[in-house]
Amino acid sequence: MSSETSHMTGQPTETVSDRTPDFDPIDPAFIADPYPVYARMRESCPVARAERFGGYWVISRYADVREAARRPEVFSSQGGIVIPPAGNPMPFIPIELDPPEHSQYRQPMQSWFSARRMLELEDDIRQMVTERLDGIVDDGGADLCAEIAGPLPPMVIARLLGLDRSDWKHFREMAERMIEAAESGDEEANIASGGALLGYLWEQIEARRERPRDDMLTWMTGLEIDGGPITPDKVLGLALFMLLAGHETSVSAIGAMLMHLARDQDAQRRLIDEPKIIPNTVEEILRYDPPIQNLARTVRRDVTVAGVDLTEGDRVLLCWASANRDAGVFTDADRLVIDRPNNAHVGFGNGVHRCLGANLARLEMRVILEEVLRRIPGFRIADESGVVIGGVLARGPRVLPIRW
Repeated sequence: MSSETSHMTGQPTETVSDRTPDFDPIDPAFIADPYPVYARMRESCPVARAERFGGYWVISRYADVREAARRPEVFSSQGGIVIPPAGNPMPFIPIELDPPEHSQYRQPMQSWFSARRMLELEDDIRQMVTERLDGIVDDGGADLCAEIAGPLPPMVIARLLGLDRSDWKHFREMAERMIEAAESGDEEANIASGGALLGYLWEQIEARRERPRDDMLTWMTGLEIDGGPITPDKVLGLALFMLLAGHETSVSAIGAMLMHLARDQDAQRRLIDEPKIIPNTVEEILRYDPPIQNLARTVRRDVTVAGVDLTEGDRVLLCWASANRDAGVFTDADRLVIDRPNNAHVGFGNGVHRCLGANLARLEMRVILEEVLRRIPGFRIADESGVVIGGVLARGPRVLPIRW
């Protein structure tokens, strides 16, 4: 294969031995606060080498991350998009496909996540939030991960896919077990939980084939690709990705939003006085502390990035969270600026694989923030020692003790 040079390259090439990173994605200390590590990488080794999970490179600067994301012909998604591997028994569709096959699935899906269609869900989402808050508002305190951030996204995904609303706890537990097993390296538990989740989805898909409904799962079963009907395994891959990506990332994003604002009473007061900047705040949370910190790619042909030679077959992490803290792009990059203008963050990724559900995530976060500020203004962390941050594939608060 011929070698090519990244547009961002402007320095001599370096060898692997020059790369001395401090990067371990499953280290609890790193998960608790990865941002100092990212800062060191951006400064001293913007393309760092990590040896766990078979070895891979970590790209940390904004320009390099963004360029790689926009070059799927060089940085392919087909080799899997997460490190450590999620253990998914079939590819996530469409995110683990490359163009042109990728667009055959993504383009039809986009209509389901258009801004117009998402706004049609707003009343339903607000009602869900209201019901959750009704159950805790008189208590003076609660774990907002357990009561708000955790339940809402799977409830919304159940609504979209056409699953019974009461099923959200069931499929969320299966999804969490699958992801936790993958992150811990428990292959047996990962296979078992992944199989249970696929079995549940297969039953739902088969029920739609027999009795079509007005929901996304029914639509998936009738999708045509290249003029022919979609195969059952592709329907299952689509449904699995929608179920996992549609709620795991939003759970972490909502938790991060509530956590950071619970620590900033001035920001809360300003948002109450100036609700028009709530959308800016949502974007800033996604820049400042995104749930998906990175996604993986596989190098398809030799390329040089920031002076480092990558070869065909190399695994690479595009580090969105580090790119979002790049001081060369964002003023006061390590500070949460709730009214930040022109926020070109990559919290939703970039390029052809940019998050399909971005409009849904924004809507959920905005509605939740509006209702929480209205119902429990002045909410704050009850006990900082009780806050638990977790997650490798989708990082965010897992326990968030709040009082008001």
